[in-house]
Amino acid sequence: MQRKLRQIIEDVILIIFFIVTVIMVIWYIFGDSPTFEQINATFIVVIIGVLFKIMQTTSRMNRELGEIKMDIKHSFANVSKDINSIKNKMKL
Repeated sequence: MQRKLRQIIEDVILIIFFIVTVIMVIWYIFGDSPTFEQINATFIVVIIGVLFKIMQTTSRMNRELGEIKMDIKHSFANVSKDINSIKNKMKL
Protein backbone atom coordinates (compact mmCIF):
# COMPACT_ATOMS: atom_id res chain seq x y z
CA MET A 1 0.00 0.00 0.00
CA GLN A 2 2.88 2.36 0.72
CA ARG A 3 4.25 1.78 -2.79
CA LYS A 4 0.95 2.73 -4.39
CA LEU A 5 0.67 5.84 -2.25
CA ARG A 6 4.24 6.83 -3.09
CA GLN A 7 3.59 6.18 -6.77
CA ILE A 8 0.43 8.30 -6.70
CA ILE A 9 2.30 11.15 -4.98
CA GLU A 10 5.09 10.97 -7.59
CA ASP A 11 2.54 11.03 -10.40
CA VAL A 12 0.76 14.06 -8.93
CA ILE A 13 4.05 15.94 -8.50
CA LEU A 14 5.05 15.14 -12.08
CA ILE A 15 1.67 16.32 -13.39
CA ILE A 16 1.96 19.54 -11.37
CA PHE A 17 5.43 20.22 -12.82
CA PHE A 18 4.10 19.56 -16.32
CA ILE A 19 1.20 21.96 -15.80
CA VAL A 20 3.54 24.62 -14.39
CA THR A 21 5.80 24.21 -17.44
CA VAL A 22 2.88 24.62 -19.85
CA ILE A 23 1.63 27.68 -17.95
CA MET A 24 5.11 29.24 -18.01
CA VAL A 25 5.45 28.65 -21.76
CA ILE A 26 2.06 30.25 -22.42
CA TRP A 27 2.96 33.08 -20.06
CA TYR A 28 6.25 33.60 -21.87
CA ILE A 29 4.56 33.67 -25.27
CA PHE A 30 1.84 36.15 -24.29
CA GLY A 31 3.07 38.00 -21.22
CA ASP A 32 6.85 37.81 -21.53
CA SER A 33 7.11 37.47 -17.74
CA PRO A 34 9.31 34.42 -16.98
CA THR A 35 12.76 34.26 -18.50
CA PHE A 36 13.66 31.66 -21.05
CA GLU A 37 16.05 30.06 -18.55
CA GLN A 38 13.23 29.61 -16.03
CA ILE A 39 11.14 27.85 -18.65
CA ASN A 40 14.07 25.62 -19.55
CA ALA A 41 14.65 24.78 -15.89
CA THR A 42 11.05 23.66 -15.37
CA PHE A 43 11.13 21.76 -18.66
CA ILE A 44 14.30 19.93 -17.56
CA VAL A 45 12.67 19.02 -14.24
CA VAL A 46 9.69 17.53 -16.11
CA ILE A 47 11.96 15.58 -18.48
CA ILE A 48 14.01 14.19 -15.58
CA GLY A 49 10.80 13.22 -13.78
CA VAL A 50 9.47 11.41 -16.84
CA LEU A 51 12.78 9.58 -17.34
CA PHE A 52 12.86 8.58 -13.67
CA LYS A 53 9.29 7.26 -13.98
CA ILE A 54 10.21 5.25 -17.09
CA MET A 55 13.27 3.74 -15.37
CA GLN A 56 11.22 2.88 -12.29
CA THR A 57 8.52 1.19 -14.39
CA THR A 58 11.11 -0.71 -16.43
CA SER A 59 12.90 -2.02 -13.34
CA ARG A 60 9.58 -3.15 -11.83
CA MET A 61 8.68 -4.94 -15.07
CA ASN A 62 12.08 -6.65 -15.19
CA ARG A 63 11.66 -7.83 -11.60
CA GLU A 64 8.20 -9.18 -12.35
CA LEU A 65 9.48 -10.98 -15.47
CA GLY A 66 12.26 -12.53 -13.39
CA GLU A 67 9.70 -13.77 -10.87
CA ILE A 68 7.57 -15.25 -13.66
CA LYS A 69 10.61 -17.01 -15.16
CA MET A 70 11.46 -18.54 -11.79
CA ASP A 71 7.87 -19.69 -11.29
CA ILE A 72 7.87 -21.33 -14.73
CA LYS A 73 11.22 -22.99 -14.00
CA HIS A 74 9.93 -24.42 -10.72
CA SER A 75 6.71 -25.56 -12.39
CA PHE A 76 8.60 -27.49 -15.06
CA ALA A 77 10.80 -29.05 -12.40
CA ASN A 78 7.68 -30.18 -10.51
CA VAL A 79 6.15 -31.59 -13.71
CA SER A 80 9.38 -33.47 -14.40
CA LYS A 81 9.30 -35.00 -10.91
CA ASP A 82 5.66 -35.99 -11.36
CA ILE A 83 6.38 -37.65 -14.72
CA ASN A 84 9.34 -39.54 -13.26
CA SER A 85 7.22 -40.78 -10.34
CA ILE A 86 4.52 -41.95 -12.78
CA LYS A 87 7.15 -43.79 -14.82
CA ASN A 88 8.47 -45.47 -11.69
CA LYS A 89 4.97 -46.55 -10.61
CA MET A 90 4.22 -47.99 -14.04
CA LYS A 91 7.38 -50.13 -13.96
CA LEU A 92 6.17 -51.81 -10.77
